[in-house]
Amino acid sequence: MIKIFLPSGLHHLVPTTSDGTPELASYSNSINTLAALQAAYDEGDWEIYTPPESEPPLPQPNWPEFRLSLMVSASFRAWAVTLPDDWREDLKLAAIASNATALQGIYDHLVAYYPPPPPAAAEWQQIATANHILVVFDV
Repeated sequence: MIKIFLPSGLHHLVPTTSDGTPELASYSNSINTLAALQAAYDEGDWEIYTPPESEPPLPQPNWPEFRLSLMVSASFRAWAVTLPDDWREDLKLAAIASNATALQGIYDHLVAYYPPPPPAAAEWQQIATANHILVVFDV
């Protein structure tokens, strides 16, 4: 594949044959487009196209490990017992459902009334980060 640059500043990605010549006829059936591409190619206004490297996929969240790590965290358990039962259940259900949006919203609401100690929130953030859970634990 090559990139042909037109005088207008636009470029076209055109397939090539095995010897590297452009396959213009397979690219377009417009006489004007073909003529413009051929003229630009003949003038040397082209380069070999190298596709950009794809970005590595985002790591998948590890919700089971995240939930287990919070469950055994002494600071999380100590904070959770200070919460009203129904709010604690909401927090737990959001985590069980693997719903980061709901978990973040519930946590943000709870922190306004029951702020955890900053070192505890920092520990929970490390757990979330290690498990690729997109939740921010701050105070």
